[in-house]
Amino acid sequence: RRRPNQPLDGAVGAAASIGLSAAGSRLEKIENTECLWKSEVANLEQRFSVLVHFSVCVPWETRAVTSTAHRPLKSSKVSPNQVRLIGGRDRSRVLRFPDALGLRPTGSRIRETLFNWLGQTLVDQRCIDLFAGSGALGFEAASRGAARVVMCEVNRAAVQALNENRRLLRADASVVINSDCRAWLSSAKETFDIAFCDPPFDAQLHDSALRALLPRLHRESGVYVEAPTPVEELPIVKAHYRVLKVGRAGAVHFALVSPAPLAEAKETE
Repeated sequence: RRRPNQPLDGAVGAAASIGLSAAGSRLEKIENTECLWKSEVANLEQRFSVLVHFSVCVPWETRAVTSTAHRPLKSSKVSPNQVRLIGGRDRSRVLRFPDALGLRPTGSRIRETLFNWLGQTLVDQRCIDLFAGSGALGFEAASRGAARVVMCEVNRAAVQALNENRRLLRADASVVINSDCRAWLSSAKETFDIAFCDPPFDAQLHDSALRALLPRLHRESGVYVEAPTPVEELPIVKAHYRVLKVGRAGAVHFALVSPAPLAEAKETE
C-alpha cells in the first residue's frame, strides 16, 4: 500500500498522469460549453427584450410603414385622366387626356367585350371614331392592326393630347381631325369597316351622328354605340340599323349594330 505523498513510479505513474490529463481536458470542454450556453442565453434574452419593447411600444401603423418602406407596392390602377390600352401592339401603354366637358373614356371591361365582338385583330380594317375624346377606342383599334383610324374631336385640348399620344405610340395609321364628325363626314369620300359612336351623353348627338355616318358604311360595317339608354331603342337605330350585340355596364348601355338593308330601312320609316 502506497503511503500519502509518495510519488508514483513506473507504469502506474504514467497511467495516472494520462487519466488526470484526460479528466482535465473534459473539464475544460464542459466549462467552454457552459460559457457558450450562457452567451447564447444572454443573446436570446436581449432579442426577446427588443421584441417585447417593439410589440408594446410601436403602434401598428408604424410597423406597417417600417416593413414596406424599402419595397413600394406596385399598382395596376392608372391615375385620373389616364386610360390603359388592353390589347395589341401597344397593350398596357397609358394614354393621358385633359379634363373636358363630357369626356368619358370607355372602360377596360367594356372595351374587352367590344373587341371580343369585333375580333382581337383588326388587320386591314378602316375605322373611324366619331367622338375620339381620350382616344381609347381609336388607339385600341390602331394597336390591333387597323389599316386606318380617323379620330374626330372638337375640343382643342383633347386634340392636342390625341396628337401627342399618336406621336408617343407611333400610331402612323391614325389621323386626328379637329372637326365635328358630322361636318367631316358630309365631305368625306371613303367608307369604313368599323365605326365608334360614343358622344357625350348630355349632348344628344346619337341621331345626327349615326345618320351622317350611314353613307360612309357598307353592308358589313360594324358600328359600336354607347348611350345612357338601351341602344336598340334609339329612333335612328330602329329606323336604319340592325342590332347584332347588346351589353350593359352600370348606367352605360352599349351595342354593336350594322346598317340595315335598304328595303328593311324603308319599311321602318
